Amino acid sequence: MDRGELKREANKLHARVCSIMSNPKRLEIIDLLSEGEKSVEELTQAMNILKANVSQHLALLRHYNIVVTRKEVGAMEWVPFLKFVHVLSFAFMSVPLFNLIAVNERARLGATMLYGVDRYLENVIGGLLLRCYSFQLTVLASGLALVFLQKLDLIGSWVLLAKFVLLLVIIGLHNYAYFSLQRPINRLLAQVNADPVPEEIAAQIRPLRARRKKLASVCLFLVLVIILLGLQVYVRFNPILTAVLIMAMALFAWRAYKSRVPYGWA
Repeated sequence: MDRGELKREANKLHARVCSIMSNPKRLEIIDLLSEGEKSVEELTQAMNILKANVSQHLALLRHYNIVVTRKEVGAMEWVPFLKFVHVLSFAFMSVPLFNLIAVNERARLGATMLYGVDRYLENVIGGLLLRCYSFQLTVLASGLALVFLQKLDLIGSWVLLAKFVLLLVIIGLHNYAYFSLQRPINRLLAQVNADPVPEEIAAQIRPLRARRKKLASVCLFLVLVIILLGLQVYVRFNPILTAVLIMAMALFAWRAYKSRVPYGWA
């Protein structure tokens, strides 16, 4: 968001606040509440107006977060904790990166499949895929809770909507990777009990692994994009900077797909 757009948004917000505060009854409510917490009945008695009118004024003030209920105050105390859990769960969703690293390290041992080595590799990758379900569900649940508690507009905000849709895409791809790729690989390896893995079985495993590796690079890219969008929920980046960062993320995902990335970023 550039400076001009930011200024226009600030002016719109200022105009809305001024419009709300132009009503003397709402000003009176705020003045009474500044003295301490009061119920609707207490406000009605102090202002000598109908309870329905007080409720209407309070509803408008609550909509713009000028006043809050005791329940909302208690709920908002969970927001920092939920943000922490949300970000931490996304960090643990870096499973695709570790899968790519593991697969690329395995390639250094040669093309011949060895039962002990490849069984161990599949145990690691399969275990990570299963664990990732809990991280994805935690991200989804904590994200929706933050939207609800902070009264964010999930549909109206393209950033939130894009983040939500991409998360659902990742969950769908993850299901495909586990049920259509990982489980068939496990079933094929279960038929082997000695080295080397028979070529007829190895020939069936290789295309499944190749597809899983491509899928992992796509998921890695999507996770990185979601993290970028998450940063922009509260502070928008310049569109050019956003585009540059997305291209850098695509390059990193491609790099992780093609090589061992021995130095972390390269």
